[in-house]
Amino acid sequence: MARSKVKNLLLLKQIHKAVGQIKKGNLDKALETLDRAEKSARSANSTDALYYILFTRGGILYSAKKYDEALETYEKALEVGGTLLEKDPENSDYQHYMGTTLSSMGNLLKSKGDTPEPPNPTPSPAKSTPNSSPGTPKTPYSAPLPVKSSTTTAPSSPKPPPTMKPRKS
Repeated sequence: MARSKVKNLLLLKQIHKAVGQIKKGNLDKALETLDRAEKSARSANSTDALYYILFTRGGILYSAKKYDEALETYEKALEVGGTLLEKDPENSDYQHYMGTTLSSMGNLLKSKGDTPEPPNPTPSPAKSTPNSSPGTPKTPYSAPLPVKSSTTTAPSSPKPPPTMKPRKS
């Protein structure tokens, strides 16, 4: 068996182990396993697996309400996902990766309370307000639609990387 196939199989085994640990609620052990898997993915140059590992780690940290660490991890996943998308912009899996990561980051920021305040829905575009500067353009806009409130949940994982699926012999 080729050396790269062996590395990919070992990497796949680590990822599956981490997923099993997550399902059992052993999040600390899952994070340790993902740390090892990340090192393996980097040494095997497996960008798909690296994305999946980073996204999964971000989800664990988000669930644990470690928002700053989760956000940092999601940002790394975005960088890796961007690399994948640059190589193959038409790949729907890679497009899905990016959308899922951005959605998770938005949910995280909302949970953390770092969302920008909505603009005042009734501005007077013709008049200057005391807090506006003379050079600020006055443009009419509509109020944002109400957002349906939901409970904070961990993001769902994207599909596993296609290159990480074991082949049947």
